[in-house]
Amino acid sequence: MPTDRGLRRRPLLRSGATVLASVAALAISATGSTAFADGWPSQPITIVVPAGTGGALDRTARALAPLFEAELGQFVNVVNRPGANSLLGHAYLLQQPDDGHHIIMSVPAPQLVSQIELGLAEFDVDDFAFLNAQSTDWSALVIPEDRPYESWAEIVEAIRANPGQLVSVGVPNSDRHVLLATLLDLAELPFESIRWVTYLGGGAEVRAAIINGQTDFAFTTINQIPERVRVAMVVQAERHPDFPEVPTIGEVLGDNVSAVPMLPGAIRSLATRASFRENHPDRWDRLVSVYREILERPEVAEAFLAQ
Repeated sequence: MPTDRGLRRRPLLRSGATVLASVAALAISATGSTAFADGWPSQPITIVVPAGTGGALDRTARALAPLFEAELGQFVNVVNRPGANSLLGHAYLLQQPDDGHHIIMSVPAPQLVSQIELGLAEFDVDDFAFLNAQSTDWSALVIPEDRPYESWAEIVEAIRANPGQLVSVGVPNSDRHVLLATLLDLAELPFESIRWVTYLGGGAEVRAAIINGQTDFAFTTINQIPERVRVAMVVQAERHPDFPEVPTIGEVLGDNVSAVPMLPGAIRSLATRASFRENHPDRWDRLVSVYREILERPEVAEAFLAQ
């Protein structure tokens, strides 16, 4: 469900150090043991997706489910718990037993950490144990084909000429929210100079809004470029092989790109309750070991790239 309001910008920018520190803390730490870990799992496993169906988190969880089933010998169910920009799903996980039969597909950095830093959550990042930093969701600036803008520079000019008129859509407190706030700040434009429409259900809702022409420009994942848009900038150090003619953010900003830390994308990770790792270390080791083995299979890597 969209909301049309500007969110606090400065606290988001200040939370950058915490976000980066949390990213650095995400690392696989299994012992490599594949012992059956006292009969675990003894019942079906639930992967909680704190977003709606059809988005990157949902597709990743559903791709992993049968792979975990084959290794763990239990049915793996994927349950969508969208709402409050992923906070409801994370709160739901913390309400479940810490026996390892509930896992969450999270976006810890920056989305979860940012919201915790802003005081929007009733829990802390230390309440979760992250298995790894599975993937980074790289960003790109897209503009609907029927809009007259061709570049970020032209968008900035249009915002200056028509303050409060241009619309952009996104997920609040996400990497793209922080990125947009940073770029507007570099252009010496207040965040309120655009109409910022947010979707709490996740990236799938944002892409639907882009496809339906409900925005003048937006940042989205470069791996899921919607139809009927122009890609105007990639938020990467080098040009993307699928869009070799599109400039990078460094080429667009020049020296300004080093003025502030940029968030090129969101980190996805499976996580459990932190108490599961503390109270059941053998089960934790087996879960991480199986997860590592799955992700290291060449055919799995190819399948995720194909997504």
